[in-house]
Amino acid sequence: MRKQIIFIVTAVLVLVAGLAIGWVTAPYSPGFIFPRHHRSWVADQLNLTTQQHQQMDAIWVPMQQKWAEMSDRRRSLSHERDEAIVHLLNDQQRAAYDKILDDYHAKRDALDKDRQALMHDAVQRSRALLDDSQKAKWDELTKDIHEHRGPWGPATVRSTTRPAGAGGA
Repeated sequence: MRKQIIFIVTAVLVLVAGLAIGWVTAPYSPGFIFPRHHRSWVADQLNLTTQQHQQMDAIWVPMQQKWAEMSDRRRSLSHERDEAIVHLLNDQQRAAYDKILDDYHAKRDALDKDRQALMHDAVQRSRALLDDSQKAKWDELTKDIHEHRGPWGPATVRSTTRPAGAGGA
């Protein structure tokens, strides 16, 4: 019985560690660097020629496609791992697992709200220091980043769903 408890605790810790690592290192689309449809902020800052921009596209566009495929595979592997762990659990253990997930999601959501508020405050305080022309430039420079990465950092796919067989919402 002691070995089973140690195994379950270890499995849950591995799962939580995997979720944490996945969340922190989740890939983002590098498209904000050299988007295909218009000159990017980075390209403008580097003063790339049209030819250099096209050469950058030749590097980054295929990389983005491969990155997306690898990201899909990564999510699939995480899902397979989560499914395998859930299938090891009995009903009582699944209830404990669900409680851990519920607590984790509640704490993460609260932390995300605090982070968003912190970022919003810093942005507002920074903009208050700028004159109108600087604010316009700020908005121009950050627009592309917001469109491709979101206002608070790299765009990630964070699943709040549970593996099949896990209870809860």
